[in-house]
Amino acid sequence: MSDTASSALTALTERYRASLPGKRAAISAAARDWRAAPGDRERLHALDQPLHKLAGSAGAYGFVRLGEAARQADGLIADALAASTESATTASAPLRQLFSVLREIDELFDSEIGGSSDVGNACACAGTGACVASASGLQVLLVDDDVELAAVLYEQLGREGIQVSVVHDGAAMHRALAARRPDVLLLDYWLQAETGAELASSVHALADYADLPTLCLTTDHSEHTRQCALAAGVLAMVDKSLPSAELAIKLRQLAQRAA
Repeated sequence: MSDTASSALTALTERYRASLPGKRAAISAAARDWRAAPGDRERLHALDQPLHKLAGSAGAYGFVRLGEAARQADGLIADALAASTESATTASAPLRQLFSVLREIDELFDSEIGGSSDVGNACACAGTGACVASASGLQVLLVDDDVELAAVLYEQLGREGIQVSVVHDGAAMHRALAARRPDVLLLDYWLQAETGAELASSVHALADYADLPTLCLTTDHSEHTRQCALAAGVLAMVDKSLPSAELAIKLRQLAQRAA
């Protein structure tokens, strides 16, 4: 390649790089809107539009990984939209993957342009989790297989200044823990494949996490459930209807006691 052609290509690449903050902002705004109602098809379509454009252009300007991640997100949205015509349960699988891919896209934006946004805050979720609020806030790992409820908790606790990572099953929880230790583990008690007590027990059996403060959310206040949770090292059982401000206080209290 001649020096002239090389210079032209570099100029095009830098021009595209300069457009990335705007692309990131568009995806971020759509992601914020979507996470308020993850089951809304119109909001999912709106999120897909900037992702589809990014998927079609990033690779051509040398941002290959960013383009691949956007293309993966584009495909997951297509899968979710197709599945949602069958059942919400079928659609939830690609949505869980989408949360994780959105987080990856945010990290790739970070590596290219720096700064931060809410792209990965769509609950991210499966595998690595997604964070909100300031980096200095209390860090909580939430495990809940109800995608919409997790999104609501994510949003509400974020407004309370708590940095939340969300995953939807035990395997994703352990991957998230391996990546970063939270200040508090917040578990839904009744998951589809396991209970909060079982997850808490598996975490506390690990030497590095034996003392990790753990709280369970539940609507089941039976003595049997409470005893199972306590035996697994759960420090508190909280009703799911508890206002987010009070839940935030309890989470901070648990973290302070463990400090």
